[in-house]
Amino acid sequence: MKNLAKCLLVSFLTICILKAEEIAVIAGKSFPIRSLSKNQIKNIFLKKRFFINGKKIIPVNLESSSKIRKFFEESILGMDEEEYNLYWNEMYFKGVKPPLVMSSQESVIKFVQNIDGAIGYVSKEKLKNKENIKVLKIIKTEE
Repeated sequence: MKNLAKCLLVSFLTICILKAEEIAVIAGKSFPIRSLSKNQIKNIFLKKRFFINGKKIIPVNLESSSKIRKFFEESILGMDEEEYNLYWNEMYFKGVKPPLVMSSQESVIKFVQNIDGAIGYVSKEKLKNKENIKVLKIIKTEE
């Protein structure tokens, strides 16, 4: 019973911490536009849109266990983890591969800094003192 209470407390605290965060959708400085709408981001991450202003877009996800990814999938893509996996099972058989997956927010930041056309999402807090990053949209976790 004590273990259950501890698990519930940790889960609650994790949710509270995430509630206070802002998620930044990011790209490198050379990304061809300044901002994206929620719908544009959704189409990019579901690979329904491959280019912006003639530049190939490379979406990058965090690992499926990430709280930030779960929030992103629900708030931007409108899917829970099961729906997201089913979507990509269907798309895979149509010859479309899911976005790349990075193991950490720092990896996402480095990837978008160095790969032309890459787009990802991280906690806004992780962007302090980072160069060559363009913030395309801020998503408040209360949304």
